[in-house]
Amino acid sequence: MFRQAEFKMISQNVFRLLRIREELLKSMLKKVLMLLGISILFFLVAGCSVNGDFGTLDASEFVGMWSWDLDDTYIYVFEEDGTGIRGFPNTKEPFEWEFVDNELRMTFPHMTERWQPIIDNDVLTITSLQELDMQFSYIRLTEGDELQLIGRWAWSSDMNFIHVFEEDGNGYLIFSNSEESFEWEFIDNELHMTFPYMTERWRVNFGEELLVLSNLEADDEIYIYTRWLGGVTNVVHASEFVGMWSWDLDGTYIYVFEGDGTGTRGFSTETESFEWDFIDDELRMTFPHMTERWQPIIDNDVLTITSLQVRSMQFSYIRGGVGDEPVDSKVMQEEAILFARESIVGIQHIDGQGSGFVYGVRDGNTYIVTNEHVVRHGSDIEVVFNNKKQTRLNAVLVGVDTYTDLAILRVDNYIAASVVMMGDSANLRIGETVIAMASPFIFGFEDYVAVGSVLQRETVIRLPIISNNRPQYWEMTFLQTDTEIIPGYSGGPLINLAGEVVGINTAGTFLREEIFPDFDWQRTSYSISINMALPIIRDLIEHGEVINRY
Repeated sequence: MFRQAEFKMISQNVFRLLRIREELLKSMLKKVLMLLGISILFFLVAGCSVNGDFGTLDASEFVGMWSWDLDDTYIYVFEEDGTGIRGFPNTKEPFEWEFVDNELRMTFPHMTERWQPIIDNDVLTITSLQELDMQFSYIRLTEGDELQLIGRWAWSSDMNFIHVFEEDGNGYLIFSNSEESFEWEFIDNELHMTFPYMTERWRVNFGEELLVLSNLEADDEIYIYTRWLGGVTNVVHASEFVGMWSWDLDGTYIYVFEGDGTGTRGFSTETESFEWDFIDDELRMTFPHMTERWQPIIDNDVLTITSLQVRSMQFSYIRGGVGDEPVDSKVMQEEAILFARESIVGIQHIDGQGSGFVYGVRDGNTYIVTNEHVVRHGSDIEVVFNNKKQTRLNAVLVGVDTYTDLAILRVDNYIAASVVMMGDSANLRIGETVIAMASPFIFGFEDYVAVGSVLQRETVIRLPIISNNRPQYWEMTFLQTDTEIIPGYSGGPLINLAGEVVGINTAGTFLREEIFPDFDWQRTSYSISINMALPIIRDLIEHGEVINRY
């Protein structure tokens, strides 16, 4: 009996334990299912918050122009017809696009890209569906009105090139010391600029302090400008000019304004006297041979003067002279060299060698300026770029001009990492520091520089040429310096202390008589002034030859 009762009690306990275990398992399963449901719901909500609401997005919202939020010169343009372009103004690539199944698809000649887009408050964010770690944001550039257009705009690729739009419908282009007038009007978001020889039509888009002009007669021609901040005068009293001011690029060039209306300017070894007054917000300086008129700004002991006669001329001066706050010229030289060095190239072929510099990039190709005598009779021309790898590539000869000793090379399907900035040779001062740069083959394509100063800003020679079937003379302008240009420097840039190109090294002692035997050379070096060279360079790039020298 006892064993039967014991067995019955044990059996009841076992069944009770099994029921408890079953209840525990059911409870745990419920909790797991609940957590799983919460997780799924969380991911669904999170997915919606990350991916955005695509139900309200349609293809028409992409149409227009967008600029990259990290570099506003990189743009996307989506056209209504399903075509588009993207890239920088001088390196653009076309594509076809469509918006299908909440995907933005862009088809290029070599590939198709698939992106997941979000548009929020005129910001387009695209996340790659092929490379998950790729995401970019772009800001919509809007259509504006003529009030936004009024003012000065500097070309983002060359700050020396300025568009000026005035309220009365007149305007002008400024480049170096040249100025060209036009009339303008703004009609249905089209900018019409009328020159004496043609009318240009542009589509206009605005960003923050940004102007984008798209040529309505050439689909791939786009220019980006930033607002030129010249400001207005904030000088109140003439007495604020009184004292000594040193040029911010070269502390050895000094202005001295005396309280009695007299003054001097120049280097310590060469100065000129003038009389000055401040009338109607104009600073006027009268020299024996001319009167200069400037618009001045004084801010935090910095005097900035902008010419009212040659609008592209602007200089800044720091209150005090060299004796008050010495300028470390060596540091400035090193900074200028560092700024320009990656744009210098070495050039080599079987019959010669020299240097050059990267002028610009267009359609994925790099254009290089050098001397004609460097590439004369050359075949299989190689260019060595001044980077860590010393990239060596073949170059095509685009065009040459023997009269100015200029030549243009093109390296196809290569985008140089650095492009030089153009300066203004007309703004050079006698005695100003300049640096001749080169990357010559004879020194293993290493950096070589020669520091000197300007001896003569405009040395002009007249060369006989035949134009329109009659003999004429072509005037060639040189910068005369005391830099030591040696073999290998030819074709390299002459830069100022801002790292800007002001000349092209052409003639040192070793080749002066070879190129121009009839000219009376002294024991100095000569560079082609960049202001004279730029129109020739543009003609050679566009046409392969010089179209008009005058």
